[in-house]
Amino acid sequence: MENSNEQNWTQYRFDKSHNAYVNSDFNVKSLSLKWKYKLPDEIHASPLIYNGVVYIGCFYFYAFEIATRKIKWKFILDTYFSHIGVVNESFILFSSTKTIYCLSHEGKEMWKISINCESWFGILSNFIVENGLVYFSTSYSLYAIKIDSLKTVWKFDAPSSESFFKSTPIISDGVIYVCTSMNLYALDVLTGSEIYKIKTTYYSTKTPVIKDNHLFFGGIDNQFCCFDKLTGLIVWKSNTEKADDSEPAITDDAVYFGGLKGLNAIDLHNGNLLWRFETGDYITAGPVVYGNCVFFGCIDTHIYALDKNNGNEIWKYKSERGKQRGFCASPAVANNMLFIGGMDNQFYVFDIKNET
Repeated sequence: MENSNEQNWTQYRFDKSHNAYVNSDFNVKSLSLKWKYKLPDEIHASPLIYNGVVYIGCFYFYAFEIATRKIKWKFILDTYFSHIGVVNESFILFSSTKTIYCLSHEGKEMWKISINCESWFGILSNFIVENGLVYFSTSYSLYAIKIDSLKTVWKFDAPSSESFFKSTPIISDGVIYVCTSMNLYALDVLTGSEIYKIKTTYYSTKTPVIKDNHLFFGGIDNQFCCFDKLTGLIVWKSNTEKADDSEPAITDDAVYFGGLKGLNAIDLHNGNLLWRFETGDYITAGPVVYGNCVFFGCIDTHIYALDKNNGNEIWKYKSERGKQRGFCASPAVANNMLFIGGMDNQFYVFDIKNET
């Protein structure tokens, strides 16, 4: 059972809505480095946190005890680490490039399944687990696999002119949404049959995000858009430049997303720009909102903390290895700590200080 005193970050972008928003009264003042650990390769994946343990992968798959800073266990993969999926009270789910693994909390293999991927890229998306099925995409197919039997329930193949790349599917009210290089598809979650599709900008394959009855996506002519999730009809379109580089974080009032040398905040209800914070390079991974603060890493080698209301910088931290060794993974937040991996091979854990 979960420890009610622990805060957890159990799947990609915090929860199944992918909003990456932890609603809290916490007022961030600054951060301080709590500990770090050098892994054998660049870290491109986001971490998961469950009951005092943080899970992160690069060349291997690691479980760290947060309090002691020690490796609880390390799991060796058949090929290079790909994505972390879900952690819950029963198992931890993640993948190498062509194999999905299910481990116990002691790091023991419960099962694994090899995926017949259509290209050497292999498994490209994070996982969604719902109703006993795991959903994920490879280069050209979206899969629904039954966890208890490992049987493929259905598979949706993209047209030959399209590919999924790194779009993680998202599920809401019996519909699964996923992006290819040319379209955003709404599919029946039980059968994989197409309900509708929305034409997108070429290679706009970031993960869509859902809030209430709306679907948010930065992939139409490099602009960020809001759609009616039931019909696929557009509600509003923001004219922010290069809006398809990172997944958004969404609060009750605003949408936060990165792009070409900056983080944008736009009004949730009409898409109007609220503020923009300039950075030295691309922001390729989605920001996270915790209390009054927006956290994100940037290719310019910095991690940033901004006031979500006005975009003012609260804090920043530079990676250890300088140019081209920035951050392309989204952070996670739990128990007043920030967790993020960098292209400098370091896995960082920061204490978040409250403003009293």
